[in-house]
Amino acid sequence: MADTKRKLVIFGGNGAGMIAASIAERFYDYEILGFLNDKLDKGALVGNHKQFPVLGGIADYADFLSLPDVDFFFAIFGMSNPAGTWQLLRSLEIPEDRFPTFIHPLAEVPDGYCKVGYGSLVCAHAVLSADVTLAPHVCLMAGSFVGHDTSVGSFTHFATNAVAGASNEIGSGVHMGSNSTTREFVHIGDCSMIGAGSVILKSVDPYSVMVGNPARMIRKNSAGNA
Repeated sequence: MADTKRKLVIFGGNGAGMIAASIAERFYDYEILGFLNDKLDKGALVGNHKQFPVLGGIADYADFLSLPDVDFFFAIFGMSNPAGTWQLLRSLEIPEDRFPTFIHPLAEVPDGYCKVGYGSLVCAHAVLSADVTLAPHVCLMAGSFVGHDTSVGSFTHFATNAVAGASNEIGSGVHMGSNSTTREFVHIGDCSMIGAGSVILKSVDPYSVMVGNPARMIRKNSAGNA
């Protein structure tokens, strides 16, 4: 019998990459071929328990793009250089339909009431309220929450238990640290970094690094690289 199982190649490594692998393999019946990573040698293994090989560098994606049964997941969320992450992915010219979205079955995503963009990852116990819009390539880690009528831009990463209040506009390339919180009706500018445990009470300009309760800006992230 022919093998009809789809294959997955992941850009990145440990962390979000392995979480995506575990959800894709267990709940979406993908075969994980391995990882593409410029910082690891070809043949190195990714993962502490279950392990997958490094297939090559990022430029080697072309070897797999020609295979019709191979999809891709981009697990480089660029917390330190979000602008560079966008540029990297755009340069690859991979069709949108080759980036599946992975939603853990224990996440709360009300069918028909939210939009989740392609290439996104929604982990266990993450909750999306009604009328939430996630752009492509968003990562919501376990226990994170997005309030109703909130939009989240591409390549934004919610760490564990991060909370966005209602009617927020979260920009692209934003990092919401663990246990950080925003009140309702705020805007978080592109490429901002919200520190763990920070509480955002007013809108944040792009490229801001925010910490504390209430949060204050400690520096600008003008190059997209904090």
